[in-house]
Amino acid sequence: MSSSEGSVGATSLLRCKLAVVGDGAVGKSSIVQRFISSDSGFNPAYTLTPGCDLEFKQYFVKDYNTTVEFLIADVGGQQLFSTLRKEYLTNISAVLYVYDITNEESFLSLQKWYKEVEEAAGRNLPGVVVGNKVDLRSVGIVDPLKASEFARLHGLSFVECSASESVDVLSPFDTIATDMCKLFQERVEALKLL
Repeated sequence: MSSSEGSVGATSLLRCKLAVVGDGAVGKSSIVQRFISSDSGFNPAYTLTPGCDLEFKQYFVKDYNTTVEFLIADVGGQQLFSTLRKEYLTNISAVLYVYDITNEESFLSLQKWYKEVEEAAGRNLPGVVVGNKVDLRSVGIVDPLKASEFARLHGLSFVECSASESVDVLSPFDTIATDMCKLFQERVEALKLL
């Protein structure tokens, strides 16, 4: 990858409000915690996220010599919090749609999550479909080709990871950071043409 965590000396700073959404118990909080603190261990005990947890992390994108400052909204997936979610999904810059590869229902729910985010944000957003728990591939139910196709149809990227084994957990964040840098660069170039 072309990025690293917390590097200094960047000439540019971009801010990104990133929502992490998906059904309860798919591993959203575990993915976020692995990203925030790469040396944190995995906690196998499920803890309900009450509404939304907010986290902050700077991430350096070497190819663009830019630091992306993430404000991460880890949004509770239970129906109980549906009325609060719109507030957290307003004014976001990008989104991670997380599902559990061993739970078909969590994958099928991505369409609902996509619609909810689009309605709250008022537009399509850059994002990544994240299949979590690849360490359980032997009991995996969701075909990665189906997930990849869902992502493609919605203009999103697709990655798989394992929060418990810390496999490819940085990948969705790196993808978002790089996309933000690329989008910013395209907008700057367009302004130069005016």
